[in-house]
Amino acid sequence: MATLVGTPVLGLYAHSNPKRTGPYRDLDKVVSVYEQLAEKEYQKPVAELPWSTRVHDAEAMQHIHVDQVLAEVKRFI
Repeated sequence: MATLVGTPVLGLYAHSNPKRTGPYRDLDKVVSVYEQLAEKEYQKPVAELPWSTRVHDAEAMQHIHVDQVLAEVKRFI
């Protein structure tokens, strides 16, 4: 919703590809571990996986660290 009204959005992604489900106006404001987790789960580069591939690790979001998020926030303050 924020993207629709022009509010900057910081997206955090682990389960789905931010290029597919991310904030379309703010793809430069994304912290993602999706690629590394998808490649680990499927043993293939993301480029070789179907566009809709999801990560099934129940702990996937735990791979995003606070310091990554803070660094991204600081880029846009």
